[in-house]
Amino acid sequence: MTMNVKADNMSFGLLQRNEKLYAIGKSMEGMKPDESKKLVNGRICDPSESVFKKEVQQNVKQRKVEFSASDLTRCNNDYSDDKRIYILNGVEFTASEMQSVNQVFRDVVSGVSIGELDYKDYAKMGMAENMLRSYGKEYLSEEKAEAVNKAATEYFDQLINNEFQGRYETDDAYYAKRGCDDTTLRLIQTIRDYVANGDLPDYVKWTFLENMDDGRNSRLRSASDRELANTLRERFADLNWEDEKARRDLFEQYKKWMRPAYLEWFRAVGSKYADEELQNDINNFMKQYDKIKKTIENAGAAHVNIQI
Repeated sequence: MTMNVKADNMSFGLLQRNEKLYAIGKSMEGMKPDESKKLVNGRICDPSESVFKKEVQQNVKQRKVEFSASDLTRCNNDYSDDKRIYILNGVEFTASEMQSVNQVFRDVVSGVSIGELDYKDYAKMGMAENMLRSYGKEYLSEEKAEAVNKAATEYFDQLINNEFQGRYETDDAYYAKRGCDDTTLRLIQTIRDYVANGDLPDYVKWTFLENMDDGRNSRLRSASDRELANTLRERFADLNWEDEKARRDLFEQYKKWMRPAYLEWFRAVGSKYADEELQNDINNFMKQYDKIKKTIENAGAAHVNIQI
């Protein structure tokens, strides 16, 4: 016996030897071609059915990636999957958006040291936060811009929290922290042992070991005056960097604030080095500003082209 199953006069052929095809054919009886149901895992399902929903949700879940501020500082992220969704601080970004954000974020924060944070690093934090806000306002939605700004704040706060605080502090000093971390102390001791046990003349050993700092009293190039450090961060974050006069005024204020600190640091060699260091800071601020501005313009142009 031969059986034909029809759906709006469309023949599905001989089905008597295949129960699965027979079931498929029966499920499609009376349906129009444009109402055909979808095949999932070898069976026909309506999109409203739970099995279909579960598979779709699983595919979406596999394409979602939780992103952190630390991820944004890495250079090797893969954005080739344009359907992948990146989640930063609870906000979803497309692959193209995250690629642009990553590029900007990485360059913006790159000027800040990792380890010992000097006062100029706090100023650079403020500049970075300032320019990320400008980027977000220009090229991102309000929600996405807020997520990126929050990531920057969290990243810098983490750098501060993870900074080695020294073994002790002297009183009333801009650079009050003293003492190396354990890794550096072990390295110093290894060098001292190598010299002491080596085949050097005794007077060479004695001179070297007497003049070599043991690391426990070393000054750290780390900001001890937290009030000044936070003030620098806030002022550089609030500056209108496009206003040349405002920039000059803040740089002059920076010199007034930082000259006593640098005189303390360079006390053994005089004020000339303090003044040179201050000018180097100003020059580096402007180089960093120009670099970040160019990065933002390039990333913004790429983002606009993608959207078009």
